[in-house]
Amino acid sequence: MNHKSKSLIIFVLISLFNSANFSTSFAATQVDTLINNKAVQIRFQYSLDKQIRADFYRNKILVLDFWATWCAPCIAGFPRYNDLSRKYSNSDVIFASITNEPIHTVKTFFKRTGKKLNALKLIDTTKYTMNAFGVLTPSLSQGIPYCVIIDKNNVVRWQGNTFDLSESIINGIIKSKPIDENKSTFKTNIPNSIKPINKYSFFSFNAIKADTGISNIDDGETYRSYYNDIIEFTSKNKPLDDLIELLSNVSKVRFKTNSVEKLRQHVGVDFKIGSDSSRFKNYKSTIFENAPRKNFILGLVGEAFKFEVKVEPQKLQHYELIIVDTTKLNTFKSLNPKHHSYDFDHYPNFEVIGYNLSKITSYLESNTNYIITTNIKDKSLYDLSLNIMDFKTLNKNLIFHGLKLVGIEDTVQLLNITFY
Repeated sequence: MNHKSKSLIIFVLISLFNSANFSTSFAATQVDTLINNKAVQIRFQYSLDKQIRADFYRNKILVLDFWATWCAPCIAGFPRYNDLSRKYSNSDVIFASITNEPIHTVKTFFKRTGKKLNALKLIDTTKYTMNAFGVLTPSLSQGIPYCVIIDKNNVVRWQGNTFDLSESIINGIIKSKPIDENKSTFKTNIPNSIKPINKYSFFSFNAIKADTGISNIDDGETYRSYYNDIIEFTSKNKPLDDLIELLSNVSKVRFKTNSVEKLRQHVGVDFKIGSDSSRFKNYKSTIFENAPRKNFILGLVGEAFKFEVKVEPQKLQHYELIIVDTTKLNTFKSLNPKHHSYDFDHYPNFEVIGYNLSKITSYLESNTNYIITTNIKDKSLYDLSLNIMDFKTLNKNLIFHGLKLVGIEDTVQLLNITFY
């Protein structure tokens, strides 16, 4: 939920620590723009719905969505993609989807979730098509969900995140003049080698109270984590309670405070803290046990905005996640254990892929108004598709997956944020 920011600006600057070298690899090369270039041939080995010809999109406009069963944002976007597909069902526009996963994985996904995708479901296990379009290629920039539109002359007319696809874009291509089909096929530029760059472990910190007049700006938030700790973070405008939630890994539903107004003020923060936790050993257990980096940065944010943080146990009513049907739950074990993703941006839909039940519990708590705990020791990874509109709907979805929320009274850890 967006909040209006408060006025007044403060500035805090902490000097740099001595540096320590470490290296990382990166690729600056990006795939050239595909737009107005001849498209490579769409290759696939399987079509889940029906047998189709290799040139099924000849003289048609093709809307092609790249996705995977392990991509939570891709799955969350199905309803919107389906709506667009239905609107053009009686036209020369064909909607298709393509993944490079094994056919058994894809069939299992649709069978166990009951998900509907109103498009041709293509499978290219050779990965040719995704590689040719620069999708999920480590050295290139395109992630998923990703979409291209190819016109009747086999020329790429649009590319982008599938979320950005709209009727106006499709209508514009339908009405526009055709592009010369003799345009050369685009090429991807993959570097022969990638050289590591040197970086330094250092520390800097800046903090401001955001101005009311810029409360609606795009804050360009970025952050980098290291073993669940945020070690780099930049945001020009963020509610303080959201920032504390991010830094502490404690959901806001567990917050106690003596000033809701101050807790909801908008702030700007920019810090780099480094990955060497030995520098912060004096903060090992000042707030959380064995969390020196987390405690150190929370302490600095507290000094900047005049508050103290303390973990406080309290006995109260809350919910516990339990297993009610192990057999059913096992059918939702992750299809791709090496991949982890989640999507909470399509409320009330909640997609979480490749996490254990303990982590899923914390995600549920962060995105509902309920304190939720679990004593499940199972470390297996699961793929869940839930609706969190209200408690009844959520629990119905959980039961479908072999889980359930039950009310209990027990001691939970709260975060007491006291302003001074």
